[in-house]
Amino acid sequence: MVEKEHFKQFTATHKTILSVLVVVIGLCLSVTIYVHFRWKSVISSEIKAAVKESGKGLYDLSFDDISVNLLTGDIGFENLYLRPDTALFRRLMQKNLAPQYLLTIKMDALLLRDVGFWEIYFHKKIDWSSVVIYKPDIIVSHNRSHTRKDKSRSKNVYELLSGLLKTVLIKSIVIKDADVSYRNAGTSKDVLKFKGLSLRISDLKIDSASHFDRSRFYYAKDISLNLSKQKFVTKNRLYTISFGGAEASSSGRFLKLVQLKVKPNYPEMAFSRKFKQQHDRYDISVREVLCRELIFNTLLTDDRLTAHAVLIDKADIDIFMNRELPPVSFDKGRNYPHVVLRRLKLNTLVDSVIIRNSTIRYSEYNPKSKRKGTVSFNRFNGSILNVTNDSSQLSKNNWARATISTWLMNKGKMDVTLNFDLTAKNADFNFKGSLGPMNMPELNAVSKGLSLVQIESGKIKKVTFNVKADWRRSSGWLKLYYNDLKVNILKEEDKTLEKRGLISSLANTLVIKSSNPDDDGELRVGKTVSERKDSGSFFNLMWTSVFAGMKEIMLATAGDVEKRQVQPTKKELRKMKREKRKAERSLKLKDQS
Repeated sequence: MVEKEHFKQFTATHKTILSVLVVVIGLCLSVTIYVHFRWKSVISSEIKAAVKESGKGLYDLSFDDISVNLLTGDIGFENLYLRPDTALFRRLMQKNLAPQYLLTIKMDALLLRDVGFWEIYFHKKIDWSSVVIYKPDIIVSHNRSHTRKDKSRSKNVYELLSGLLKTVLIKSIVIKDADVSYRNAGTSKDVLKFKGLSLRISDLKIDSASHFDRSRFYYAKDISLNLSKQKFVTKNRLYTISFGGAEASSSGRFLKLVQLKVKPNYPEMAFSRKFKQQHDRYDISVREVLCRELIFNTLLTDDRLTAHAVLIDKADIDIFMNRELPPVSFDKGRNYPHVVLRRLKLNTLVDSVIIRNSTIRYSEYNPKSKRKGTVSFNRFNGSILNVTNDSSQLSKNNWARATISTWLMNKGKMDVTLNFDLTAKNADFNFKGSLGPMNMPELNAVSKGLSLVQIESGKIKKVTFNVKADWRRSSGWLKLYYNDLKVNILKEEDKTLEKRGLISSLANTLVIKSSNPDDDGELRVGKTVSERKDSGSFFNLMWTSVFAGMKEIMLATAGDVEKRQVQPTKKELRKMKREKRKAERSLKLKDQS
């Protein structure tokens, strides 16, 4: 009986406990359901209010639905829309108080993982494991009237959030398959648009100290970017710019573009006739551009480009100029490389620019020959050191030094060094170099079209030159070793180039010196003196300098002509001089820009 009584008491006790547990569980479920929906409402209203307050009324946030899981700490949003108040933005612009950028963001879904609700609600602290954003459509409107003065008085992110949150910690933010449009504020037309952008932000930390942490980029330990194939048409519709992909990492300090192309949308002559004056046409293809040790912080916050090296691999560059058009009205000296660098608004400090395995071709159309001449530089490798306009760096070293190794017309080995004085008011620079052995008829691709001269025979043994130059003129020397030079003077007739027999014979007899050194072993040294016209470019001054020295070596003087004759009459001498001048005019190469 006693055991039976104990069993009844034990059973009754368990029934009581079970009943209490059922009631407790029921209450918990009821509370959970209530809290779930209550938190859902609270979170929704709190987030919207926080966006409104932190943006000072400039943004409104809306979404179709929100899901809250208290057990896992996950929050999901569907069809989220961050909408700016454009009317308020315009009023702020009129008062010069508007921010530099205005954002419009739409996204299919937003997922927040491991959200600590109590930490947010009671301690004003965010500590999440991840944020995932799916297929956002982002429009960035640039307020071009925004000035540095505005930046100096604007608050940083922590100061904007400090009234709502004390700390923000997010281990990972992933943006998948984003479309990003960049446009000027007040317009609806895109300046740039990127599709298929993926972004990963690692270890985001926003507190009172992180704004001053130079190891972080926009409060993150790393921001990495991956961009798929892109294509753009320039504003003037003349070019299509594309690349096969792009990668970047703030902690890795690199930016890489692959398969970069700048392609003209019109053939050479049709392109040139889009302008009233001479205009270069560029056709560029580059396998890879890699920027190493790039400091992203200074680039985006201080307008300062600082990098260890820019590597350009396997570039193929074609440049075309139509000489039937009048020259430009401005002084092309402003496009000297070191003059362009000096006036660049972006503060720049790049240790080296390296070009590898590349090809450069320059072509001109000559209306007299109705043809174009082309000079090519194959197997082009070069480097430029100390590319900078930074005043502190220039006080230490004011010279940029370039070293180039290439093959002229893919036949003659050429080595050139150039030195640019980055602080000289008169744009001083100098260059020297050498050209190895090559057969002179290899230059017919240039001479026939540009000068109506065909090189029949001749061999260059060696060329060396040394030139000093500035904004307007150059001087120096050139040594050209060659032999057996013979040319044909051409004329354009019925769409073909015909040999001018008499003029060619006179040119070879009276004008052209067939060898250097001459039969007596005397080496002629040419003076590389040239003066640049306003329509002449930096490379034009280099070329005309070299050509001046070559012409002095290769062309005979009046005294040379007289020595070759046996007591000619005055009439015969005058005739020979006239024919010589005519031949010289035919030989004169057209200046290149």
